[in-house]
Amino acid sequence: DPEEALGNEVSFSDVTENLWLREQSSNNLTSGDRRRQGCGEPFSVNDSNQSFDFSKEQHDVSKKRLVGQTESEKFLIQQAARFAHYALGVYDIYPGALMATGWMDGGLKGLFHPFADDSTSSVLSLSNSFRMAELGLHDALIAFASFRNDILATPYAIIVDELENVVVVSIRGTASIEDLVTDLQLSPVSMERVKQVCNFDVPVEYFSHRGMLTKCKWIYNDLHRRNILSRLLPSNADPDCGRGACRGFKLVFTGHSLGAGCAAILSTMFRPKYPDLQCFSYCPPGCTASIGLSKDCEDYVTSIVVGNDIIPRVKVQNFELLRYECLFLLARVKLPKITVWKDLRKPCRNKDLEARNKQLLYDKDEVPTETFFFQELDSYRKKRLAITNERFPPNTRLTIPGRIIHLIPKDKKKFSYLPYWECREAFHELTLNAEAVGEHNMDNLVIILQNISATYEGSLEGPDGHDDSESYASNGSNNFNILPAQGGITLDDRRFVLCARPPRGFSTFIPTFLALFGAGFSIAGNNLCSLFFRKVIEDGTQIDTDNEFLGITLGLFSYGVEFYSDDHGDATVHCASNAPTMDDPYVAMARCFSALALVFGIPVVAIFCFANCMMFSDRAFRRISFCLFLVTFCQSLIFVFLKSNRCKKHLDFISTMREFETCRLDTGSRMAFVAAMLWFLSAIFTLFFDSAVKVESRLATLLQN
Repeated sequence: DPEEALGNEVSFSDVTENLWLREQSSNNLTSGDRRRQGCGEPFSVNDSNQSFDFSKEQHDVSKKRLVGQTESEKFLIQQAARFAHYALGVYDIYPGALMATGWMDGGLKGLFHPFADDSTSSVLSLSNSFRMAELGLHDALIAFASFRNDILATPYAIIVDELENVVVVSIRGTASIEDLVTDLQLSPVSMERVKQVCNFDVPVEYFSHRGMLTKCKWIYNDLHRRNILSRLLPSNADPDCGRGACRGFKLVFTGHSLGAGCAAILSTMFRPKYPDLQCFSYCPPGCTASIGLSKDCEDYVTSIVVGNDIIPRVKVQNFELLRYECLFLLARVKLPKITVWKDLRKPCRNKDLEARNKQLLYDKDEVPTETFFFQELDSYRKKRLAITNERFPPNTRLTIPGRIIHLIPKDKKKFSYLPYWECREAFHELTLNAEAVGEHNMDNLVIILQNISATYEGSLEGPDGHDDSESYASNGSNNFNILPAQGGITLDDRRFVLCARPPRGFSTFIPTFLALFGAGFSIAGNNLCSLFFRKVIEDGTQIDTDNEFLGITLGLFSYGVEFYSDDHGDATVHCASNAPTMDDPYVAMARCFSALALVFGIPVVAIFCFANCMMFSDRAFRRISFCLFLVTFCQSLIFVFLKSNRCKKHLDFISTMREFETCRLDTGSRMAFVAAMLWFLSAIFTLFFDSAVKVESRLATLLQN
């Protein structure tokens, strides 16, 4: 149970009223009985208290252009553009900068806590905070940051923005395997216990994403346990309100993807204590909060969705609809499937798609209903409808939180988008196209919002909301520069996994290539017939009158004959097509360890490739290091072949008239030795990977200076 999953830390289940609830404000949330109508209006949402059906209802999805003519709209866009940098920086910019200065304990998964020695004081000084001038943020500083990441914990940072007079809590999105596990926990869970602890009273029962709520509880508990936010920004109900270092500031939650959903839920949890807080949720998952919660948080949560981004459309009902539409598409096929398959293999221009589809498919209203497949499909549809409506009643269905700004591509130019107010019903189905994943990129979203903010700041549009201007500035006039990507490489430059900038720096390339070359040498060396060599001592006969017989080469699975060729002027090896039949336990052990080295080694190489595009924890690298040591051990044990009878006794399968020396190293064994050394070096480097990242960060800082 996520409510009981916080172990020995302060949890929702074991916090007493005197310990925690005394800090909560007496200003409870309103009942949230707002029911605004009209999908085109800001903050508007159509009621969805109906049973789920596979039929696509025609909702009024007329959009209202956010033209930025009013001060409130212009200010909203400027704030969204500014706070987007904080949602981006918490991924790898902030931990990298803190690591480079040596201010963070525990590596990239560590903790920046300048107030650790000042836990008793009720007033916090910002003198020891990390100022981000070198990142282009001259009016912002990091007051606290925790980059611990596991099933419960998630990285977040507390940033003080002195220009906007706000305290920003930025939460990182999905960047690790643990975060993926959290994403998959998308079943709705009740927030009744949260409502009791956080002291807000609403008549509607709230539900949220199970995994996100677990992360939010951990952050809430961590903030309370460290008592940083309360001392940095006391609430109005706090008797020490006037003594905080950020008195008069407002609280803002922000995040991207998984962090966006957590930010929206956390803003609801902190709303009783900070009634004027705001939340900017960038590309939140479509399964974040229930309809009731999403409507009630419209006053303080703004969600921003880019184009056809698939993440805000991810929810159970959309997947059910997608599956049904795929099956229904099969029922619409009017020609034999093999004919359709052959036709689909031929290229077709976009303008010819409609004509071709008419030749292949029935219209939706003309699908034959008497076929066996359609009857089975109809039965399956009714069954799935009953199951879905039973498992997910209308009040538990999850959607995008708050009011929604939808960024629509203006033209074919990159980063050219127009903002519209949107309703949740516009995201009722998955849109699968080439941009569905790429538009979830936070780096691109920062630039898009900065361009929109600069456009509204520089030249306001007319009342009709049409903009004929083709120029879009890359930087706004609000004295806030776009954060540079480390190393000058952005996500747009990524073509292959191994060519992208890894989240933990370029240090991951070193063990990756060591393991990659180690695997190559292992595969080549272990399978050669010239693994070891036995030189002939006494040669009673000659095999070939033109060739001088030199000896026998032995491999794990074959053998060969080495002789001096007059034609080539060098020693030549001819491998036998069949392996000799000689039962020997040492040969069997060598073969077994050779196979184990590849069984463990090849998956490790694949994992290293993922480490170049995903954030792995220090614990994960230690486990990888253990696997590499195991591969090294197995690779080294193929040399037990030297103890076998093939290396010592007479080789009956060659000739009874020849005697040979004992085994010596040959080409294959040298390659196997190099492979073992490469595996070992990769294991050592991975074991001390955290130190390598620190060295890389400091070198990067020295080069920049």
